[in-house]
Amino acid sequence: MLPNKTKWNKRGSVLVFTLFIMMLSLIVGMSVINVTSIDRKSSFATTRSVFAFQVADYGLEWMLQRIKFNTDPSGIINNITFFGSCNADNEKEVNTFGGSGGVAVVTFYDSDDNQLTCNDQVSDIKTIKSVGKYRETSRAVRMTFP
Repeated sequence: MLPNKTKWNKRGSVLVFTLFIMMLSLIVGMSVINVTSIDRKSSFATTRSVFAFQVADYGLEWMLQRIKFNTDPSGIINNITFFGSCNADNEKEVNTFGGSGGVAVVTFYDSDDNQLTCNDQVSDIKTIKSVGKYRETSRAVRMTFP
């Protein structure tokens, strides 16, 4: 007696159908992993950006407090009560948030938007720019006095 051909054909189709379902599941799983990975990277980038902005804002606020309560009679920018002096680019650096890696770099400008040197007078400051740096991310805050 000859075997039933339809019985053998059905077994082959089940195997093909199972392989198709497994391949589809693999593609969907890989897509979910890819989307999750992209979302995670985006979340970390946003967190670093927000932290860099907060560092910049902190640097600006800290500098405003130092200027407000400056007791140095010379009135020179470099003598503002500060952790150290200006760097070679006439900028002051503020290390923030307990050594977490955030640094604010503060620069000063006059009324014509020219960068002041650290030997200029505090009274010449019309704009302060603070650039917050955290890891590989930088954000800036700029404030102009009326």
